Amino acid sequence: YHGILSPGRLPVPPHRQGSTERLLRPFAVRMLYYTTSLLFCQPLFRFFIFYFLFVSFCVTRLQNVYPTVTNYLVLLTYYMQFVNQLFFFLIFNFCLDTRCVLWYNLLVPIWDTVSQFEKETLFMKLSIQSQNLVTDFGIETAYRMIREAGFEAIDWNIDVDLPASAVRQAERLEGLTVFEKSQEEIAAYYADQLAAIRANGLEITQAHAPFPCYIPGREDVLDYCIGVYKNILLFLDSVGCKNLIVHGITVQEKKPTLTVEECDRLNMKLYESLIPTLKQTKQIKVCLENLFTGVSILGSGYWEGCCSDPHIAAEWIDRLNEKAGKKCFGLCLDTGHLNLLRKPFRSYVPIVGDRIIALHIHDNLQTGDSHLMPYAGSIYWEHFLTELKAVGYCGDLSFETFAQTKASRLPAPLVPSFLRTIAEIGSYFRSELLK
Repeated sequence: YHGILSPGRLPVPPHRQGSTERLLRPFAVRMLYYTTSLLFCQPLFRFFIFYFLFVSFCVTRLQNVYPTVTNYLVLLTYYMQFVNQLFFFLIFNFCLDTRCVLWYNLLVPIWDTVSQFEKETLFMKLSIQSQNLVTDFGIETAYRMIREAGFEAIDWNIDVDLPASAVRQAERLEGLTVFEKSQEEIAAYYADQLAAIRANGLEITQAHAPFPCYIPGREDVLDYCIGVYKNILLFLDSVGCKNLIVHGITVQEKKPTLTVEECDRLNMKLYESLIPTLKQTKQIKVCLENLFTGVSILGSGYWEGCCSDPHIAAEWIDRLNEKAGKKCFGLCLDTGHLNLLRKPFRSYVPIVGDRIIALHIHDNLQTGDSHLMPYAGSIYWEHFLTELKAVGYCGDLSFETFAQTKASRLPAPLVPSFLRTIAEIGSYFRSELLK
């Protein structure tokens, strides 16, 4: 019986290779008997069940994870094995095999089904940027197109409401964006978009903060952007967004205006300033992103940017989370930026590991930050899937492929086809990661 009762998933009995219905039909009476006896005739068993669930509930609360039905299903599955070993081996030795097979057939398929559903619908949603679609097609049409293509969420481009040009050209840092206003005014400003998003059953899984947050020689711009980001965090948290991607400050290799030390100081000031606000929120986190610097037509003039070194990215995230006292920071892995710097996934992803909590998925030919859909550039995507799976990534799959769906590049009737193709690629990625 050791093979049947050993911890972990039970081995598949021979009859499981055929129809489950053939097993359950003759066992219907026994199922009723054992369920009744276990739940109503065994006070000690009942005590351990509720004790075990209570402990698991406390643990999940302490870890700041909302318990789900699947937590209880899997705990019950394992507990049935424990109870069979402890209480019923001697009493019901003659029907031990029957009972184990019964619980296996009842609970494990349910757990497998619910677990797969939970990962797909709760943790690994297909998401795409809203940026050019809203601009090209309008709010109602854009979000309807996103949903009809097969996406379940959006990467919300609220950064368009504080464009880089406005920050660079402003003499006075005042009146540049709605994010200077109260939370009520911000909510009113986005009311139409939020209504369209919800009407189409979409979620806001992540958003992009305005950038840049620093102009060489003007630290007042950084102070201004920190205030803007704090307001954005509070607003996004209120609408259920999980991650805000905030670009760090990068030393320009070609014409450096900052030393590496000064750049690090400014980045720490930026992210540490957001910690008090993050502590006020329910769930939202700030994501650092692996960046690059430089512009080149031939692809030879790109240099390392903020967080492009995985060791530095991991060190910064750990330091910030330690200072915050909880996990407030993570990494948004940008696949296109890695490709521009010719960094293979195997040299980056394993080092940052489970710090990756968001993605910007797009492709290029290493000649520019093209934001193409996967398989339209030079990235080898099987390596991407292998490395993400190895570190246990279960976050959303968000596509930053706006260049592939611009109405200025495509005839408008073709945009939905491209959106569907990107969503199908996302579905393939998800199925591979969940195998």
